[in-house]
Amino acid sequence: MLLKMASIYKKSNEFQMAANVLETAYNIENSNTQVLIQLALLYAKNLNQWKKAKKYAEQALDFDPYCSKACFILAEYYELIGEIEKTKWYLKRGKRMN
Repeated sequence: MLLKMASIYKKSNEFQMAANVLETAYNIENSNTQVLIQLALLYAKNLNQWKKAKKYAEQALDFDPYCSKACFILAEYYELIGEIEKTKWYLKRGKRMN
């Protein structure tokens, strides 16, 4: 239910509201990889809050070590801060999982 609500807010370009709903879902079940990835994507792509995106992507990998989306988000984060070796590492890891 909360994921659906967040999706509606996101489609309406109400990104902060979508983030609030997803944060509520996260507080209910913080091991839900789908919620973690949606939060990471929202913070990275729509709210430009890369440190939060990194946090949620890392948590997603903690719960699902084969989550390629989390790897690609982390690769983008490390590219933005200029850590090219980590960028390459996460890209390779993500591609192996796809």
